[in-house]
Amino acid sequence: MQNEESTTRPLKDCVAVVTGASRGAGRGIALELGAAGATVYVTGRSTRERPADSYGQLLALSDMQTVPGSIDDTADEVTRQGGRGIAVACDHTREDEVAALFARVARDQGRLDLLVNNAWGGHESFNGVFDAPFWEHPLANWDTMFERGVRNHLVASRCAAPLLVKQKKGLIVTTTFWDRDRYLRGNLFYDLAKASMTRLAFGMAQDLKPHGVASVAVSPGWMRTEFVLAGHKTDEAHWRERPELARTESPRYLGRAVAALAGDAAVMEKTGEVLRVADLARAYGFTDIDGRQVEASRCSALAPGRRRTKGGATGEKHGLARGRLRDQDAVEINANRHQRQPQQPPGGDSPCPSQPNSRPPASWPGPAPFAFPAKAPPTARRAWSCWPKKSTCAAASSMSPKCAARCRRAASCPKTMCSRAPAGR
Repeated sequence: MQNEESTTRPLKDCVAVVTGASRGAGRGIALELGAAGATVYVTGRSTRERPADSYGQLLALSDMQTVPGSIDDTADEVTRQGGRGIAVACDHTREDEVAALFARVARDQGRLDLLVNNAWGGHESFNGVFDAPFWEHPLANWDTMFERGVRNHLVASRCAAPLLVKQKKGLIVTTTFWDRDRYLRGNLFYDLAKASMTRLAFGMAQDLKPHGVASVAVSPGWMRTEFVLAGHKTDEAHWRERPELARTESPRYLGRAVAALAGDAAVMEKTGEVLRVADLARAYGFTDIDGRQVEASRCSALAPGRRRTKGGATGEKHGLARGRLRDQDAVEINANRHQRQPQQPPGGDSPCPSQPNSRPPASWPGPAPFAFPAKAPPTARRAWSCWPKKSTCAAASSMSPKCAARCRRAASCPKTMCSRAPAGR
């Protein structure tokens, strides 16, 4: 019976704090930790009685009346999944509230095994434009992404560290977005914030390593959060009807990555690293809720400036990676006004004590921003998502000369070389 429980509830003795867990990535992480049997302190500002009130611009863009989810809903679902969910209202920009949170954990549980830094206020200033040169982005984005994003992670880590150091084991996971140090083209503020989170995880790892505590950054791909689904006028039950969401992943995919790390006895070998969920899925053998192992999202490998169409809209975003553009990286153009559209917007005991000592296979392979849909001229989208080849593809005859010049693709190329190839090509 004990062996069976260690298999079905491997984190039954794990005490975790997941910040910013009312919705999105934080909720997905909390639920998967609960499914593994953990006690999860679910924190954030949104409660059933009082949802967070700082998402006005984003709600208007999403045609939503109020922010979805609450810490109470998430905590209840954690318990239904088999863990123990405890909702704690906390504004992570306030040091006194964060300190009180960890004091309560120490008082109630006597220890802390896992901290997941996920509280992110970077979308509070989102004005509908993700892709723009830095001088066109409002400075308010700096305040939300750094003061209510990066700083949140640092404050929570400072309060959690004494508990972890005292017991000489544990894990801090910082969620981020990372593509092998490539520039997240289109939003300098976002790129700097995510790079800072990645560096924060690395720096903390150096200080914590002598004490047996691990710190990693974990990067998901393009997640189907509540705001992404609302922006595409769909929900989790019907997202497959939206072809542009084909390469998305659920927030629980990230949650399974965090749960796997929390139960890994060899997690100290990864301390200081930034880990992609897709790579972790292959290493630990888990899948998303639909049974897929979703490919990692890729951004630009190119440094030169962006090309623009005659109407001033961006012709390329996030560049090319390994020979093709990802759907979520393709620029969507408003057909009527030629304006940029919003883009939706990581040997010893395991950190959580009940998981048997285990380590991933020897071969180690190594919530993107928003993406609201837009109605782009099909020929333009087709042109911008093709990998340049020596000859012009058959579809180029219906394009403008400028588009066709950038859509050089041999007719014999496989369909996968063009993410928006028309049917039958």
